[in-house]
Amino acid sequence: MENFVDVSEAFDGLLQTVTLYRPGAGSYVGGKWVGGTATAPTVQAVVQNATPDDMLTVPEGLRSEEAIKLHSADPLRSVVEVGKTNADQVTYDGSKWLVQKVFNRRIGGYYKAVAIRIKANVS
Repeated sequence: MENFVDVSEAFDGLLQTVTLYRPGAGSYVGGKWVGGTATAPTVQAVVQNATPDDMLTVPEGLRSEEAIKLHSADPLRSVVEVGKTNADQVTYDGSKWLVQKVFNRRIGGYYKAVAIRIKANVS
């Protein structure tokens, strides 16, 4: 059995480039919320369908939504950590996904994130 020092070796050949939408920190100015400058970094991640066990980590009302999980050496920001307005959004397979929960896997040195598909506004 191989002993991987860095999880990127285990993910070799499975990594994909995904683009994040990362809202900037905002603040209230004169009683009105002003959002910060957003960035669009890219990260390398293994993207998979979320399992039923993964879905147990998100709030009950979202457990029936379409979801993915990402394994990445790059940290991601979740709704749980920074709130819905500042959490990372992932663009993958033509859809946007809101990162709900991130787990820091200290053994292996990577992050596992669960993201829910953002539904397009229907007018």
